[in-house]
Amino acid sequence: RDRNKGTVSIVRDERNSIQLKVSSITLDQYLLDHNFQKIDLIKIDIEGGEYLALQGMKNSLKEFHPQLLIEFDEDVISRSKYSTAEILNYLTELNYYKFYLDANGELTEHQNKSQSKNLIFLHESMLNTPL
Repeated sequence: RDRNKGTVSIVRDERNSIQLKVSSITLDQYLLDHNFQKIDLIKIDIEGGEYLALQGMKNSLKEFHPQLLIEFDEDVISRSKYSTAEILNYLTELNYYKFYLDANGELTEHQNKSQSKNLIFLHESMLNTPL
């Protein structure tokens, strides 16, 4: 049973009852248009659009090296055009490393079953910097 009545997804399924076309721009373009000089954190929870969004922020990821907090819903991603592996490979190519949050809120490289679907990605430049 679907408990999240506010879910909007780029991925079509039998639960999608309304389809809308919306205009959008990449994060790279938005940050350029608004003359951002710094960005520290990006939260991504966009139900199947993760890979496309990450592609649209490639220049920003290279320039600013923000921390990324990304929800990975395997059910939704498996119905999209892109796989979790493709997303992880893309971030690896940009020198990002994957971490999980443990029960104490600390970063860990190892997942346990009680952890959320949210993963933390840190650029290699942050790995020797206090968080």
